[in-house]
Amino acid sequence: MSTEKVTKSKVAVIGLGNIGLVVATNLVKNNHPVIIANRNSAKATELAAKLGNLAKATDIASAIKEADILVLSVWFASIKEMLVQYSKELQGKIIIDPSNPIAPNDKGGFDKIIGEKESAGQIIASLLPKGAKLVKALGTLGAASLENAANQNPAKV
Repeated sequence: MSTEKVTKSKVAVIGLGNIGLVVATNLVKNNHPVIIANRNSAKATELAAKLGNLAKATDIASAIKEADILVLSVWFASIKEMLVQYSKELQGKIIIDPSNPIAPNDKGGFDKIIGEKESAGQIIASLLPKGAKLVKALGTLGAASLENAANQNPAKV
């Protein structure tokens, strides 16, 4: 039996829209600390207070610096901007991308914003800083599905 202390990876959720809110909440519900950041810092502070001691609110730059794993729960275009803006800080990190290549249109819906033969994953992967790893996850389910299925019985999702 090993006596080594196992440390949990530090996870940050950046962006507190529908997906980010559910992911941060589910991490805390499952006894995992989470760093929370949002462009509206008051929203991050409010959520951290609601979630309790396992949640810590901070600014985006600090969250990126402190975390090992980052859930970039922001629009597709914003992820591209963040990868460029924080390229040095993101080196060697695991980046979870739940985004879809869409943007709101003027009809109340959404339009795809990349070419028909382009891959959102390939576009994001091509922008990754040195040593960073990309995981495309959480973007195929709606927030309600992520929230309701996370701790279902008999098997957690």
